[in-house]
Amino acid sequence: MTTKPEIRINYAWLLNRGESTKLSTLYDRKLLDDDEASVLVDSYRREWLKHEKAIFSNMSKLLGLTFYRDVIDVHIAQLFVPKSEPLIISCMDDPDTFVDTLTHELIHVLLTDNSIIQLAGKDRDYELLDRWAKMFGNEHSFTTLVHIPVHATHALIMRNYFKDDSRVDRDKGILRKFNSSDYLASWEYVEVNGAEKIVSDMKKDYEKINSTAGGKK
Repeated sequence: MTTKPEIRINYAWLLNRGESTKLSTLYDRKLLDDDEASVLVDSYRREWLKHEKAIFSNMSKLLGLTFYRDVIDVHIAQLFVPKSEPLIISCMDDPDTFVDTLTHELIHVLLTDNSIIQLAGKDRDYELLDRWAKMFGNEHSFTTLVHIPVHATHALIMRNYFKDDSRVDRDKGILRKFNSSDYLASWEYVEVNGAEKIVSDMKKDYEKINSTAGGKK
């Protein structure tokens, strides 16, 4: 377990050769060729390394958690919607936006696969969503509910490390472009209720989980 896993960012050429090609036909979108994509992925690696140490430090300090995995692979596949498990990110973003996208997905990973609970392993039957529904309300969609803790944590990283609240505005602008109303609803919840309180409550709840037998009570 670690506060700073090794992040391996690689061009997922098999996905790009298969699924990305199908997506390009479906959405009538032109793909970058492999050389162009590889150059872009190299720029992602360089930009991430500038910020990696500080982002991980902020993330772990805010939540009081360490990563379960020592190595996390990041697969770059064109036209894919970003996912945290497996961690897949499209290669259409500029390097600076990529850093925010990867940070977002890594917060998902830290919340669900950490020193206290591992939903991908021994705790796969643990109902973390039930705890979040009690904390944030059960009226939210699944997407909104799981993004309240992510956006609250991310907002504080943007503020504490980047010292740039405009990054939140950029993220919301991208979400509006794709009509992602459930994601926008989670940002609205964070702004109304306060990122600091949400993250503080999350940290206390993980401490509570850790104090119970196997995190099951």
